[in-house]
Amino acid sequence: MKNEDFRKQIEALIEKELPNQVGEALRKKLEQADKDAVEVARLRGELDYQIDVVNKLKEQLEEHRVLGEREIELEKREEKVEERERNIDLTLLTTRLAEAEKRADTVTEFTMGLVRNTTFRKNIYDNEDQAGYQDGNGNWIQPGPVNKHLEETQTEE
Repeated sequence: MKNEDFRKQIEALIEKELPNQVGEALRKKLEQADKDAVEVARLRGELDYQIDVVNKLKEQLEEHRVLGEREIELEKREEKVEERERNIDLTLLTTRLAEAEKRADTVTEFTMGLVRNTTFRKNIYDNEDQAGYQDGNGNWIQPGPVNKHLEETQTEE
């Protein structure tokens, strides 16, 4: 309302003091100033709205950044848990292997205890060519191959 009262006062002064041409130009300027004031008020409201939107987006960005950091921490924890599980599996398999080897040794000892006085035989047959030679009359003699036979016997108790 102050703007309207002020405007009316200025218009009254213009009508009394200034010629019509100048008064008309000032009236147009005042009308444009009023339009500009309305536009500025609208733009201020729009600016305030945009500032609110920007602030909300900054808050969301901060929330996403925090969530991203948490996700990275969770991934690191998951990797550690997976590594621990692999180590546990490896330990379990190693223990099972050791137990299996012990059982195999026990079975071998037991079996060897049941089977006593076992004899192992090894027979080797080989053909060997002999070198030729001259007899006392000067005749050349080429003997045939000679068979060799070796028999080994081993007893285990």
